[in-house]
Amino acid sequence: MRTKKIYKVSKGNQSFYLSILSDSPNTVYFVTSDKIDKAKLAKIKTGPVAQIPSELQGLLDTVAPNSAGGSATADPTSTDLGPKAMAFIEPDPDNPSNEKYRAGIYSGRIAEGKSEADILAETKRMFDSATPVGSYGGGALYEIKKGSFTGYLSIVIGTTGTVIFIWTEKPS
Repeated sequence: MRTKKIYKVSKGNQSFYLSILSDSPNTVYFVTSDKIDKAKLAKIKTGPVAQIPSELQGLLDTVAPNSAGGSATADPTSTDLGPKAMAFIEPDPDNPSNEKYRAGIYSGRIAEGKSEADILAETKRMFDSATPVGSYGGGALYEIKKGSFTGYLSIVIGTTGTVIFIWTEKPS
């Protein structure tokens, strides 16, 4: 059963539209500055919308697990990547003294003590496929697929060891 509901939400002098689109078993929520009309809805329906599989986080946790003490695994910084950093990290426009991942990056990790072969073997175990598609940022780039999801895996040797980035879109 398909349903579509749109609510106008306002606070102070700002107004937005909360659109709830349900096509069992999936429900999608959008918050936009204007209503989603039929043309926009058609574009959304035919666009590349895919659910991000839990294996993305699983891959990160497997190749770069938390330390025995339970502290968080290190997210790579520009220092960890050296001159390769510009391909993956940029200054945060809201606070230029902070760094943020480039658009399209789901997450990154420092994979201490892991080789590219180790990471690739684990990737192939968790995903339907992991295919080499060239290089990016000074390291190997693989297309990874799971169901309807297609993502990309960058494996780069940084200044502190092997660094991985998972992308939800192909880096360019």
